[in-house]
Amino acid sequence: MRTYDAERVMSAPRDQRHPFEDERRIHDGALARARLASLGLQPEWLEVVAADAAAAAATVTGFHPRTAQGLLIWLEGVPSLRDQLVRRDWIQADDRGHELTIHPDGELAISVTSATGGVGDPLRVPRTRAPKGVTTRDLVESNRQLSAWSDDPEWAGGRGTEEVRRVWLLLIDVVDDEVRAELSLPSMIRDGYVTGWEERILLRNQPLDSPGDSLLDPNDDDEPYPDVKRRSS
Repeated sequence: MRTYDAERVMSAPRDQRHPFEDERRIHDGALARARLASLGLQPEWLEVVAADAAAAAATVTGFHPRTAQGLLIWLEGVPSLRDQLVRRDWIQADDRGHELTIHPDGELAISVTSATGGVGDPLRVPRTRAPKGVTTRDLVESNRQLSAWSDDPEWAGGRGTEEVRRVWLLLIDVVDDEVRAELSLPSMIRDGYVTGWEERILLRNQPLDSPGDSLLDPNDDDEPYPDVKRRSS
């Protein structure tokens, strides 16, 4: 279990800290397992998804488009998540092109995305790897409203579960020879990137079968494109 303390989190550089630091909740180890259980999840299910997505990303070569690794994480992560959860009565859905897997009670959903900048690290703040569209912006704003007003019965009364659903993001990244992932509740989007998190549930780092370069931001032109070799079967 990774360990950290609040003093170290608060002492991190300002640009690496959540803008609402006092409100941030980070769960790790046994606390992460307990929090996931409260959401009807087990960490092993999500760790399988992260490993599947990372294995797909590892097939990328230097001939692929720069966005291929992040795209493959999404393309493989979505069906892997559904394979884990639909058998457990979760529901797959498409919300205006946003692929969701929804809890049986309808009150929470999970979306898979590649991310960077500190996935799985309590001392850093991750962000989504690629800019998101209006659907993600609306989902983040809905999360913010729910956090602010969900205890108000007059606000919540009479609304269907689709309107009050919290959407969590399963963030996945590969750094050196490790697969890193966390399930986090987005609370801020800036310039299309999700950069703020109300709550973060860190998953166990897993070794990648074949070491490789960290996934690069496809929008960061000053980073060299990695010469990633195709993994042997």
